[in-house]
Amino acid sequence: MSRAVPGRRFRLTTVERLRAARLDAGGRELVAAGTALAAARDRRDLIAGRLLACAVTGRTTPEEALALLARRDRLREELGAAAQDVAAHIAAAEQARQAWLRARTELRAVEALHERHRIAVRRDQARLEQAELDELAAGVAVGAGATAGASQGGAR
Repeated sequence: MSRAVPGRRFRLTTVERLRAARLDAGGRELVAAGTALAAARDRRDLIAGRLLACAVTGRTTPEEALALLARRDRLREELGAAAQDVAAHIAAAEQARQAWLRARTELRAVEALHERHRIAVRRDQARLEQAELDELAAGVAVGAGATAGASQGGAR
């Protein structure tokens, strides 16, 4: 468990910066997962196209037909593996998306908290300034009243 360091104040700016960095990293992971998913889909589609191209025609000799059937069996196995790979990449992309959404939510929460803090600080500063102005106005009013009393007393 971490302990507070003497002389160092907790700052929302630091938390906000760390959350923004986490959001950026999550975005990069999401892009990488999307790229990997697209590559897996392309590979699957390529294998499916090759499988469709392996057709036995009327001119095919029995030896060629056996070779084509063996190739089709191998391509079906590769297609099954490629489909599983696509499913795994879909799951990884969804996990990356969820992590990015969580990071975005956490950053927004800290930003909102930080904005409320800034508003409270500005409100407190305005209150202090108003109190100082009220003090100055009261001092001027008392000073003006004393000066007016002295001038009236001296005129009699």
